[in-house]
Amino acid sequence: MSHFSGSRNDRPVHTAAMGFFVPAYDPAGDDGPGHLRGRWMTRPAPPARIDDVSDAQLVAAVRAREEGAEDRLIARFLPQINRMAYRLVGPGDFEDVVQETVCSALRSMRKLHHADGLPTWFGRIVTMAARKIRRRRRLLARLGFVEASPIEWQKMVSAAAPPDVVAELKVVYQAIERLPVRAQQALILRRVEGRPLDEIAALMDASLASVKRWIVSAEAMLDEAMEGEDR
Repeated sequence: MSHFSGSRNDRPVHTAAMGFFVPAYDPAGDDGPGHLRGRWMTRPAPPARIDDVSDAQLVAAVRAREEGAEDRLIARFLPQINRMAYRLVGPGDFEDVVQETVCSALRSMRKLHHADGLPTWFGRIVTMAARKIRRRRRLLARLGFVEASPIEWQKMVSAAAPPDVVAELKVVYQAIERLPVRAQQALILRRVEGRPLDEIAALMDASLASVKRWIVSAEAMLDEAMEGEDR
């Protein structure tokens, strides 16, 4: 019996195995309704909020080219950058995605006109950076220039997890590794990040129909993998 049964878009996020992800730091406000969020994921703890200046004031300071304004805005959203990068690529490529995201954000930051939508703006950059790095690594692995680098799921699972749960998570992550990168990202943003479908479409710069299609195909592969394990 698959743990991913039910409606494709409305099924519960939790599975028997998911409760055994290692608890770690989670930024305030990261407890979305009924979703895994970061409470089960490991990652470096981000720096504390450095001041009480509003996002709008920081964006204005960036546009005015005030010294240090860009770094302060990056620092404010670093918790989100860290969290999303870790969940999208795992610990192996995490630092590369964060670095790529920060560099891309700095290149584009002075084009910001207002503070509305900053979390989505940063989230879109993280998603694009993660997709770029995963695709590049897969291509280099196919060409024989680097070794394949699957997500290191073992580092994301609690030592308290029983053997059957560990085996289940292994099947899940091996199935995820076989997904196309966009389908993989859509599934993680939906089932781990707990994002609504329209927000996933914005983060991935894709249509809502495409996001639904990627999630359905990804979950079908997971269902097949889990059912094969249960036989």
